[in-house]
Amino acid sequence: MSHAQQLDDPHTALGPCDHPAHRLPRRRRLRTDPLVQTLVETGPGRRLVDEWESMNRHRSALQHADGWGLVDWDIESLDDLVVAAGFGLASDNSDGDHILWHLTVLAETDDLAARVVLQRILPPLFSIAKRRGRITPGGIAAALDDVLAVSWVVIKTYPHARRPRKVAANLTRDVEYAAFVRPARLRRVQEVPTDLAVNGPSSAPDSIPVDLEIALVLNEAESRGVAREHIELLRMFARGLSSGAIALESNWSARTIRNRRRIAIEEVRRALADD
Repeated sequence: MSHAQQLDDPHTALGPCDHPAHRLPRRRRLRTDPLVQTLVETGPGRRLVDEWESMNRHRSALQHADGWGLVDWDIESLDDLVVAAGFGLASDNSDGDHILWHLTVLAETDDLAARVVLQRILPPLFSIAKRRGRITPGGIAAALDDVLAVSWVVIKTYPHARRPRKVAANLTRDVEYAAFVRPARLRRVQEVPTDLAVNGPSSAPDSIPVDLEIALVLNEAESRGVAREHIELLRMFARGLSSGAIALESNWSARTIRNRRRIAIEEVRRALADD
């Protein structure tokens, strides 16, 4: 089985590497119409499509994307990268999966890369909104609003080091979980799982990543007024740092750090319980 027919072993190099995907020729399209289209004239879907068309061939965006060095040819449109990242290919295509993985690494700190990733997974996100819209108050438009509201966080916090394969499928599943499954659970269960930030990430490969769970909980708590110092402390624990390691960085004692963690968790719980 060739490299294009199977997913490569997990990789850890964050920059361009020796994977054959970086040296493949450009996949030429027979048609020049937009990759992602919508028939609606208003709403979030139309705004996304129009936004993409305005930036797709913008010179500064293309120069920025060329600087990533992900492909061996000059990028003529951002659609070129979306296609290189597996758009329209089989879900088990190693080459597209590898390029998309590199884009998720960049997306942590690069908003253009995050936007390319979003464009790559828009068709399945539209499908989620259509399916969920049947049971969502407000219909498809409201469901799509919910989807897009969490997509950026999901993309920017994707745990690429632990989940380097089947990236598009993982992102799509994480978005649906964050937009619809988790809110439903929070409505049923009042106790907020902030202890996840203490216990660290789960090792179960098929579960929704705890990284995402923590990011969503902390982002929501911060939006409800929890002090940034509390949020940042819990994020440090979520990254796997011990109280001793945090103490060394902050010039506080480990005991003080543990006490501050307890206070931070209580503040998050209190904020999220006020529904």
